[in-house]
Amino acid sequence: MEATTAVAIARKALGIGEGVPGEALKVRRLEGPAHAYYLVALWAADATTLACVNEDRAELEISARLPGRAPILAVSLERAKGLAGLGPAAGGDLVWKPCRASFSMLYPIWEVCEGGHTVYVDQQGVVWKELKAKMPGG
Repeated sequence: MEATTAVAIARKALGIGEGVPGEALKVRRLEGPAHAYYLVALWAADATTLACVNEDRAELEISARLPGRAPILAVSLERAKGLAGLGPAAGGDLVWKPCRASFSMLYPIWEVCEGGHTVYVDQQGVVWKELKAKMPGG
């Protein structure tokens, strides 16, 4: 699946017209069966709709409508690389699993790697050495 297909699937499932601009970014899931989803943003005049489209099943998983026009990500790859402090050659990918760094697929995490070192940067700019599972009750 391509990003444009994910945007079209989200538009159809949510009843949002072609005139509303959209963007999609691929996110690799780290838990369970290896698969990915697309984080889709659709920007209406007064709201941003975020949606997750499953790559394997080509269907909408979750969505949320937020007031105002917000960027698809609060932290860009360039900012994540700077926060990670690994050096200029570091690479990064969007990943997600339910953990203390992110409880929602709508807020993926940057996995920043260089020279065998990996750190994670969440959408609040917090750097994590590892992605620990959410603890029951806390």
